Amino acid sequence: MKLKPKITIAHLLLSDLRCVLADLGKDGGIFSPSVYDTAHLLRLYPPVEGVDAALGWLLTQQQADGGWGDRALPLMRDVPTLASVLTLHSYQNFKGACAALQAGLDFLQRQAHYWRELQLDNVPAAAELTIPYLLEEATAVNLEVPQQHYAEIVKIGNQRRQRLARLNNRTGGNSLACSWEVWGTEPYPSLIDGSGGVGHSPSATAAWLQAAAGRSDLIDVRLAAERYLAQAAAATGLNIPGIVPTQWPLERFEQAFSLYSLLITGLLEHPALQDLVRQHLHEFASMLIPNGIGASTFFIPDGDDTAAAVSVLYGAGWKADLAGLRQFENDDGYFTTFPGELHPSISVTARAVHALAIVGEKVARPIELLLERQSPDGRWTGDKWHSSWLYVTLHVALALLQSGHYSPLKSTIKTLLAHQHIDGGWGTGYQSTTLETAYAVLTLQALKSHRLLDEKGLEAQLQGYHRLVRNYCPSKWNEERQWIAKDLYGAYRIDRAFELSAMLAMALTLEQ
Repeated sequence: MKLKPKITIAHLLLSDLRCVLADLGKDGGIFSPSVYDTAHLLRLYPPVEGVDAALGWLLTQQQADGGWGDRALPLMRDVPTLASVLTLHSYQNFKGACAALQAGLDFLQRQAHYWRELQLDNVPAAAELTIPYLLEEATAVNLEVPQQHYAEIVKIGNQRRQRLARLNNRTGGNSLACSWEVWGTEPYPSLIDGSGGVGHSPSATAAWLQAAAGRSDLIDVRLAAERYLAQAAAATGLNIPGIVPTQWPLERFEQAFSLYSLLITGLLEHPALQDLVRQHLHEFASMLIPNGIGASTFFIPDGDDTAAAVSVLYGAGWKADLAGLRQFENDDGYFTTFPGELHPSISVTARAVHALAIVGEKVARPIELLLERQSPDGRWTGDKWHSSWLYVTLHVALALLQSGHYSPLKSTIKTLLAHQHIDGGWGTGYQSTTLETAYAVLTLQALKSHRLLDEKGLEAQLQGYHRLVRNYCPSKWNEERQWIAKDLYGAYRIDRAFELSAMLAMALTLEQ
């Protein structure tokens, strides 16, 4: 009798990873629903199908303490909470809305001590714009929202809004248009980009549609914007009108970052993945224009996606024009994501350093800046695009290892081991999370490949791997929201790619 071949965990992970790779970039990418953007849409341009289901979902997202958002990240909570109480104020007849509204207002009163020392890396993207705007909206409807503890970020925001008003931006597909709901007034049709929306932002698009209501000269553009909101809602997978992600489409971001997870684990050239990987590489090679690559076909190039694409192409033995990446290096030595940023991102600079080091180019000043940002305990914390120090530390470690700077990582290893939870995982809060455990395992894997781990480090990596395997659920997306935009969000396929890559690389090593 012929015996069936044994199905190993590596086989299962490879099969799952192939499914993820096959779908990368489809339908603009898939992302978690956003409290902030959903609340905005319900208040400014509610779906014609009705709002009951979306309002019900919004209420389920409220935490026991009255706020919305992750309790482990307190400064990330004010923006979604302010947006939610404004929306609930508009729907006070909805069952449970009044009690939730009051609980939200009470929560905001208790937030004051978190804002005594403002750190922009610890608040949502564009919070300096959204918070002043939301406070003004609350004042306009006589909501008793605390104002004083936001004074510093309001001051920063007012200055920036004045600059935005002078720019009078009338084009879409850029980071300025992404926050149009905050500063925009006139619904210029030129703001609608190729996605059909404004700035790839459902909240900005809803605000534009409200401003354009009744404009017969804009009827075709309005229809395109309405289709955009429906397509954005589909990207959450909930199939509830009005529930939308914080940004969409982001298909290039989904492709570039998912393939980057294969690069850093040595899986980019795995024979079982080559047919799918090469399809994406061909796309990157054709899309990487001299100015770089954007998060989507219809969005301006940015330093983060460009660095990821360059890394992947060179890592696979292809070529790319480095001028597209070099243009994002500013006078201080940081690599920026978009022009005009208030503050730089550590992870973007680290990814750019990693990309250039793969090519063999020297980048002394950016490395100095990364080392200056290292905490005394060896970690890197505070990033404008991701909320986890484990994510940031992973990317800086990859950059330093590729550049031959090993010594600063000795303290990093110690703090990684010190922060491992009893279940073998890692997490910013008291509990382990799948994504942060994957980031820690990937960091330890990179350190191991440079012979920097002792027996304790190897055991920590193994325990992290076992924690990932125990919690592995191939039929369900990870609902953790750690990426930062105007709201925290989950990038489902990217997150799954990092999780699978971390497990698969380890599983193949153990099998050998």
